[in-house]
Amino acid sequence: MRQTAFIFDLDGTLWDSREEVTKAWREVELKETGVTHIDNEMTASLMGLPMRDIALAIAPKEYSEQEKLAFGERAFAHENDYLSLHPGKLFPKVEETLRKLKDRGARLFIVSNCQNGYIDNFVHHYGKDLFEGFLCYGDTKREKSFTIRKLMEKYGLESACYVGDTLGDEVEAKKAGCYFIYAEYGFGKCQNPDATIVQFQDLLKY
Repeated sequence: MRQTAFIFDLDGTLWDSREEVTKAWREVELKETGVTHIDNEMTASLMGLPMRDIALAIAPKEYSEQEKLAFGERAFAHENDYLSLHPGKLFPKVEETLRKLKDRGARLFIVSNCQNGYIDNFVHHYGKDLFEGFLCYGDTKREKSFTIRKLMEKYGLESACYVGDTLGDEVEAKKAGCYFIYAEYGFGKCQNPDATIVQFQDLLKY
């Protein structure tokens, strides 16, 4: 029987780390400037964007572009450290559903537009025995469609379902040749997904 491969986005699909990420970024800005403009709403709006765009958005306004990118590096490093002690929160039924999918023979992976170490934190806390592999922007320094294809090549996947929650996920998954499943409960909106799940356990239909 042909195995189904699921490749998951992370933020807004498997967990919600907005509160924890916001706290980490705020701590860096407060230490450097004594004030902060970062809040949960801003963090939510940035989830899933390329890291360069995030760095330019969260850095202090008075910083030069180069200083903003350097600030982003410091913020992302602190974010990893913070999440190692204060992980994000799984969406309902995520772990149970992943185990059922794996028991049925599905192969499970993660691809996210994040820095190195971010997915490692998630897997350490919630998925050590669930995921066969993962890849991120920090590994490829390229758009998500490229990263998806690299992961598929690495693990010999002829086809895969990509599960994500934003229009960017939809566009990049289809560019990579994946069937796209929209996680409607997440942070964004999609336009023309191949399928939609209202709650994570709806994946068991597939």
